[in-house]
Amino acid sequence: MAPNLAFANSFVPSFRRRAAAPGAKCALSRRTLATATALPVKFSDIVPPTATVFSTPPSSSETDLANVISSLNDTPVLVGWLRHYGCTLCKKQATEWLTISHPNKLLIGNGTPEQAADFADEIQWPANRLYSDPARLTYAALQFAKGPSSLFTRDSLMRTIASFRAGHKQSWGRMPTDAFQQGGAIVVNTDGLVTFVHRDAYAGDHAPLDVLEDAVRDAMMTSPASA
Repeated sequence: MAPNLAFANSFVPSFRRRAAAPGAKCALSRRTLATATALPVKFSDIVPPTATVFSTPPSSSETDLANVISSLNDTPVLVGWLRHYGCTLCKKQATEWLTISHPNKLLIGNGTPEQAADFADEIQWPANRLYSDPARLTYAALQFAKGPSSLFTRDSLMRTIASFRAGHKQSWGRMPTDAFQQGGAIVVNTDGLVTFVHRDAYAGDHAPLDVLEDAVRDAMMTSPASA
């Protein structure tokens, strides 16, 4: 039986970053799990093989996300989930992720592989590190937020305005079937264990870059090579 991750409605207080207790093996962000004992947990225990994703054209095919992560797992893998490929906030997020020096990072998008290809071209994101989940199966497995209440918030509006001012336009032709889906981010260490989870509470509620970089460093410390 998969472990109870207590994802829903169970967050630590909202602040930038909180140090793990001595001996704990996970990093905590402002919107991660309430208890350190919930992590680490095997990625395959959270996201089943049936929650498949699609690679980005020109060679698009259906694949198990766990296999994708394990193929890159010589160092920890940072994985982010986008709201959708037309989202101004997601374009800003991907542009910022390009500045993260860690090489093993993936993005998963809510949309079609064809929309992913357009997104990759626009952002200059490597197509072989972008996967699509049009059925949002991995989103559901990770229990990411969704619904109108997660989109129409004051904070979301302010971040959307800032994103537009930064030059990231909305692409209405890439709208998915569910535009109310939110994303998040995880870090998977070299043992296939999820050591960090961030769930966006509203559109634009992305984990800060320094929090993600710290989470990757923390995951490196839990890898067999560093033990």
